[in-house]
Formats: sequence, C-alpha cells, structure tokens
Amino acid sequence: MVFIFLLLSFLLCFLFFKTVLAFPAFLLGIDQKRLKEKLTSRKMDSKWGNAVESIDVTLNVEQACYTRDALSKSLHARVFDFLVEVQLHVCAVSELSRFLQKVS
Repeated sequence: MVFIFLLLSFLLCFLFFKTVLAFPAFLLGIDQKRLKEKLTSRKMDSKWGNAVESIDVTLNVEQACYTRDALSKSLHARVFDFLVEVQLHVCAVSELSRFLQKVS
C-alpha cells in the first residue's frame, strides 16, 4: 500500500514538475528538458592521473532547492543590473538634451 502511494506521489510530482517548467523555459528561451536537467542534476568531473571522467549526479531535494534559489538570485541580479543600466542611459540622454537646450 505504501509503495503504491509513493509511486503515485512520484508520478504526480513528475507530471506537475513537467508542467511547471514549461513557462519559465519559454521565458528564458531554453528547452524545458535542459532546464529540468540543470535544476535536478550536476556534472562532476573526476581527474585521477591522466584519466578524466565526467559523471552526472542527481541532486537530492535540498540540493535542487539550493540550485533553484541560486538560479533565481542570478536572474534577479541580471534583471536589476539591466534596469539600472537602462535608467542610467535614460538619465544621461535627458541630461544631454537639457545641456544642448541651454547651449542653443
């Protein structure tokens, strides 16, 4: 009975997770599968001597939450920097136009 409950819970979470990522993937302009892969796993490189091995490690829930939070923090910082840059550009253009009106 518990196994069936866990299996159903897993399937519902998978389906919900699949639909939840559709809109953010659309906004970011990336593939939904790629976003899911990046949020739920990480690539670990192992070097021993001359041998290099690359392993995909699935994250647990806590690690996936930290990854999600880091992604949202990074996106927030980039959007904020963009808005500040646009505002500075607008202020510079308005100051230049005021200066040119005074000069003329």
